[in-house]
Amino acid sequence: MAELEQKHRHLVTERTLATQTRMLIGGMVSALVIGLSGIVGGFVLALKDKPLVGLTAFSGTLLPQVKTAPAPPFSNVSCKALV
Repeated sequence: MAELEQKHRHLVTERTLATQTRMLIGGMVSALVIGLSGIVGGFVLALKDKPLVGLTAFSGTLLPQVKTAPAPPFSNVSCKALV
């Protein structure tokens, strides 16, 4: 009986890890597509004589992806303590 429970637990763990990996890769690809579209859109707008709007689109999509706060190493540590 214990062997069946252990086998089931291993199966559930493998499925969970596979699902989390797919979600992680999907999130990274989505962030890449959003970031690149904003950067390319900013350059296109800047080239079409809209420099202020182009700079806003460029920096509005680039800065949040470059300047992100790291996750705290422990759940009981606040982000303010790391800054």
